[in-house]
Amino acid sequence: MSTQEKKRIILQEGMKKQDGIIRDFRSRIDDMKDSTRLLNETQMDAQQASHNGENNERIEVLENQLSFVEEEMDLLHRLNIDAPKHDSVHMGSVVVTDKRTFFISVSLEEYEVAGEKIFGISTKAPLYAEMRGKLKGDSFEFKGFKYQILDIY
Repeated sequence: MSTQEKKRIILQEGMKKQDGIIRDFRSRIDDMKDSTRLLNETQMDAQQASHNGENNERIEVLENQLSFVEEEMDLLHRLNIDAPKHDSVHMGSVVVTDKRTFFISVSLEEYEVAGEKIFGISTKAPLYAEMRGKLKGDSFEFKGFKYQILDIY
């Protein structure tokens, strides 16, 4: 499998993971809205009214988080992975180090692609700042760990 094909699969699996996160947020928001609606339909005492207000605050927080995750999904959709091979670390790069493999895109928990663990990181992450612009063979340090770049594509 070529590195371009591998990168395409890494992106597709990352999008699946991000889609799952979006679905989970939407489900949690819907459940909380249903709960709030039920409370509104019944007689509420002061304690129930307080709980309802807390639910509304939680819903707002979750909706803000959902909006952020959806923006990250849009970014994944806009990534140009058909660009020529990456010589240095930048947005869209897959960076293979002696410790783990990173996909420079959005903040994704670790996921697996063809038996290899991939860790998605945002260009806003402090870890990215340490590796940005590095070349194959370069090393960088982050939080006391030294990483050797074995490949970039």
